[in-house]
Amino acid sequence: MSLVSVLIPVYQAAAHIGTAIRSALAQPEVGEVIVIDDASRDGSADAALAADDGSGRLRIRRLAQNSGPGTARNIALEMAQMPLVALLDADDLFVPGRFARLLGVGNGNWDFVADNIAFVSSPTDPIPPDWIVPKIIPSRWLQLRDFIEENISNPFRLRAEMGFLKPVMRRSVLEKFNLRYDPSLRLGEDFLLYSLALVRGARFSVTSGCGYLAVVRDESLSARHAISDLRAQADADHMLIAEARARGLPEEDIRLICKHLKVIEDKVLVRQFLEDRKRQGRAGALVAQMTQPGRLARTVRMLIRDRMAMRWQENVLPRRLIPERFFQPDDRFQ
Repeated sequence: MSLVSVLIPVYQAAAHIGTAIRSALAQPEVGEVIVIDDASRDGSADAALAADDGSGRLRIRRLAQNSGPGTARNIALEMAQMPLVALLDADDLFVPGRFARLLGVGNGNWDFVADNIAFVSSPTDPIPPDWIVPKIIPSRWLQLRDFIEENISNPFRLRAEMGFLKPVMRRSVLEKFNLRYDPSLRLGEDFLLYSLALVRGARFSVTSGCGYLAVVRDESLSARHAISDLRAQADADHMLIAEARARGLPEEDIRLICKHLKVIEDKVLVRQFLEDRKRQGRAGALVAQMTQPGRLARTVRMLIRDRMAMRWQENVLPRRLIPERFFQPDDRFQ
């Protein structure tokens, strides 16, 4: 039965978009695949069309100017016609049978449902069978505080943040809770949407088993963040804190969002120092850091930590999963 609209924003991914589309069209539950070409200049739309399987399920729209992932996703949401929607990045792919497994979780008694995500170096990397279908497929309800805590960046935990999850979402719930991607964000737009969903009362179930492969590439858009992107993410955290307080959420939840905000602000400091050093030289960058008490020491600590993390990451295999502890059932949430 056709139930799912797969939304694929694409920008400059002509070499990879075909693999993503074919993995979506291969899922029997997919009623349509909507590709939004965000003004690519590399022929991404043509590459997408070449992946059409002739079933009439592929829809492609080209934007006249680049608007960012939030806008592209929102346009795809407005075009979607199926009761369920699922996001797929243009250089990633679904594991065969993903939706058949996900839609049966908890008898469908959820607003959002997500499985694990594996970060791989190539779409052809072999995936161990027990990653995909474990002997027992538990599920648990995602709580805001757990979600925020797992998204507090740790340079010694390779891209393990839960904000990378790609859930199946009910369109009716997105309308009910007035949820859309923030068009001002080019970083962390998924994290913000999922956080707002939890703040506003959506039921978000997570289950073990891996159904989504994220291909880690140096040239991917998520690997390049401008300081303006980080500042926009900090602004989004301030907005999230304000809404959480307005809705009377527990102080523990709010403290965790504030902790997440501090990590983003630390990244802004480091990026600002690096940009100042590039424009003004080392001496000019150091002078700029001294304008605020404690700023230089904080930046130096972050630079040392990042250098240590880079050396550690060089020795870690690229294929990995989000820590399985998060997907184990918890009696508190059943």
